[in-house]
Formats: sequence, structure tokens, C-alpha cells
Amino acid sequence: VIIVFFWGAVFGVGIIDPDVVCDVNMSAVTDQGYAVYTFEGNAQYPPLRCTAYGPDGSCGEEEYVASYCNLNHYVFNICIKVIMAILTYINLLPIPWRVAILVDALAKEHHQPGLDFYGRPTEALWFHIPRRRREIIAFYLNLGCYAHIIAFGFSCLYWEYIETQTWPGAFAINLPGLVSLVATITAGVLQGKEEMKLIEAQPQRFPPALSKYLKEAVAEWRSGASGKPLLETVKDKFAQLQKEKRKFGHTPASNALTNIYVDVATTKRPSREFRDQAKKDSPRKLQSEAELQAADDDVSPYSVQRA
Repeated sequence: VIIVFFWGAVFGVGIIDPDVVCDVNMSAVTDQGYAVYTFEGNAQYPPLRCTAYGPDGSCGEEEYVASYCNLNHYVFNICIKVIMAILTYINLLPIPWRVAILVDALAKEHHQPGLDFYGRPTEALWFHIPRRRREIIAFYLNLGCYAHIIAFGFSCLYWEYIETQTWPGAFAINLPGLVSLVATITAGVLQGKEEMKLIEAQPQRFPPALSKYLKEAVAEWRSGASGKPLLETVKDKFAQLQKEKRKFGHTPASNALTNIYVDVATTKRPSREFRDQAKKDSPRKLQSEAELQAADDDVSPYSVQRA
């Protein structure tokens, strides 16, 4: 859907003839002999018409003759709005996760690396990244998310095409949009580097990253070693990745928003720290270690994922 509307946004400008309202006569003058139009218009902007003149006949105030000149501008504006709406939806989905990891990273009390939100041992890569680095990554992830929402809000506020192309609309929309893009890319690069450090340091513990298999697929396709089209080669490598993840205790299905395999990667057995705290906080005091063990054994992958 994004690709279709992006095509409309890019190629929707300049392929349909201008509307009559924008076909202005630059030589037109008022009764006083002042020029009526100050700008002929182009593929991006409609013509400008003078609305107030100074004593010397110079134009003091001017306005565009229309909010858009032709259907191209209208299509461009709608396509951009649709793309912004879709990207906003995508940015809204991971908000709970991004807020959670930021709060966890900034909390006064910290678990050692390798423990999840509740102090339980986990093999999820995120929780093995040093806390200081998680703070930075989580900050950029949240910044990117909220900056895009702000940009979308301004794109709705400045609805007309010409408002999105001129001050202050263009600035209000593009600045937070650029911040969102840079922050998200920065977070992705930082997180990728930290995860690669963990994978390289403990290859027997953490499965290789997806990028490794993609690079191998492209290399085999270019050299002809795979003997298959690129898409088929990538599919084969992806199947190999799933097999590797199973070896490390991961199921093929995962939380696509976080890439955290919470259903199996997070152990069912809480850490000692978590269990001690549970004894204090639980309204139903567990009376014995055997009862605690029974409670642990009763935890299902679904309940762990739900938690």
C-alpha cells in the first residue's frame, strides 16, 4: 500500500494539465496599472496574486490563486497523507514495548544483564545489552516514535496542499519527520551493533542475525552458487535461519514488534530475586518451596507471553 501511494505522490505531479484557474496572464494589470500577478507558478506552487499594494505600486501582500493548481497536486497531497497515516499506525503498535524498555532502563533499581523486566533469566538478546546502551537505544526508539506522531498531527493541521509546501506548514511537518527518521535509524544501528557484539562473543548461545543470512543469499545468487532466483535463495536462507533458531530454543513464531522470543526464550523458572520479591508481594503467601515449584511448573508459554 505504501509503495502504491508513494508512486502516486512522486509521479502524480506533472502528468495532468494545469487547471484553468492557474492559467494566469502575467501581463495583466489593475486599473492603476499595477501588476496583478507576481508569480507565474510552476510544477510545485500555484501562481501568486497581489492583494495589497504599497504607495509606489509594489506588492505588499500576496496570496496563491488556489490551494492546488491541478489534480496532480491534489493526488500528491492525499498520497502523502495516506503514507503518513500508515506509518503512524506502524509507530503506534510498538509504543507499549518501547515505553517499557525505557522505563526499565531508567529505573532506580536495575537487574543485571540477562534478566527480564521481572528479574527472570532470559535468552532474549535485548536484555543482555548493557543497561547504559539500552537507555540510549530506548530513548532514540521513543523519540522516533513520538516525533513521527507529531509530524502526522501537523500534516492533518496543515491539510491543504499549498499549506504543506509553504511556511510554517512545511517546517512543522518536515522537521519532526526528519527527527523521527534519524532517531529510528540511529536506534537500529546502535541496537544492531550491540547485538552483533553479543552474537560474536557467544555464538554458541545466540543465533546469528538475519542480516548474515541475507548477505549470504545475495552472495550465492550473484555467484550463481544457489542456482535459483534471488527470491528463492532468500527463502532457503530464511528456512535455514528458522532451523538455527530452533537449535537455540526459539520457535519460528516471534513478536514481530520486538523480535523477542518471549514464549520460549524467557525461562519459566523465575530468578531467586524475583521469587523472593514474589513471596513479599503476593497476597497469597506461598508456604513452601514445593508450592513455589508447583506454581513455576504451571506456567505455560502463553501465560509467559501474556505477562
